[in-house]
Amino acid sequence: MPTPADVEPTPDDLLASAIRVIRETWTRIRKGPYGKQVVLQTIYQVYSEWSLDQKCQIGRRLVQHSSRKRRTKPHVLELLIHAALPSIEPPVILNWADAIRLGEAGHVRPDKLRGFLYAKGGLVRCAEEFRERQAEEQRREEEQRQEREDARAEARQRRRAQKAAGYARGPLFFGLYGRSL
Repeated sequence: MPTPADVEPTPDDLLASAIRVIRETWTRIRKGPYGKQVVLQTIYQVYSEWSLDQKCQIGRRLVQHSSRKRRTKPHVLELLIHAALPSIEPPVILNWADAIRLGEAGHVRPDKLRGFLYAKGGLVRCAEEFRERQAEEQRREEEQRQEREDARAEARQRRRAQKAAGYARGPLFFGLYGRSL
């Protein structure tokens, strides 16, 4: 019989635990500029403990339970923050999620997130930097996609020109002996 330590917690258990921890942190902190960073650090710690598969499963569950109008594809962090702290306004949630995602992109350890936010100029500046990076990455991907499309179109045009040049040389020969049709 498996022991409780051997059984992997379900996504619902993980989500319930995460929401409880975030809410406890929210009620415990002082409402000031550093309190928000403590909450962000707690959210990041909870989020970073999940595996990729668990993040996907939890994200699907949160999307199903989210009834509010949201962006077309919200990040799991946004959904988690909204589920744990529904009184927080959506623009604030977006700033918080983007600041955490910048820390994640920079491979910042969860217990070092507050220092990272401070060193980068604060929560809002981190969110803006993440959005700038994301926009630059999307622009680069779009340029690469356009270059691939251009290369394919150029190759198609070359093949058509070669085919047309072959027809212009004369009749096509088929078979082993070069008989014309």
